[in-house]
Amino acid sequence: MSDATTGIATAASLAEQVRDLSSDEDRLRCCVGWFSEVGAIDDPVVASSLVADLPPSTGDRRFDALIGGLVEHLGCLGALSVPAWVHDGDRFLEVFWFPVDLPSLRVTGLRDAPAALARRCVFLDRRELARV
Repeated sequence: MSDATTGIATAASLAEQVRDLSSDEDRLRCCVGWFSEVGAIDDPVVASSLVADLPPSTGDRRFDALIGGLVEHLGCLGALSVPAWVHDGDRFLEVFWFPVDLPSLRVTGLRDAPAALARRCVFLDRRELARV
């Protein structure tokens, strides 16, 4: 489902889309594209409405953590109010995950991941969030 005002998917719809995709590359592209769309919304109230409801699990803890981290990072950027569900334990990993698993990008992922992602053990260079 998407917001009638913006046409942008809710976080719950994003999770469903991610669950239906078959490759991690497509899943990552979907999440980063959604992050860019929500981040471009000028009204924090509208953006907050897209993330208010708890998204279902994607079926992959890595992407559940990524979605939680992206929403929290948008909150840190002032784009929206951070909902309580981003702090749920199932939105965190216990093992490091590098969504872009190239040796050269592991270093920049460790160094340049937004705090909201790094605290979830998701190491994605913040510059990758600008690429779709």
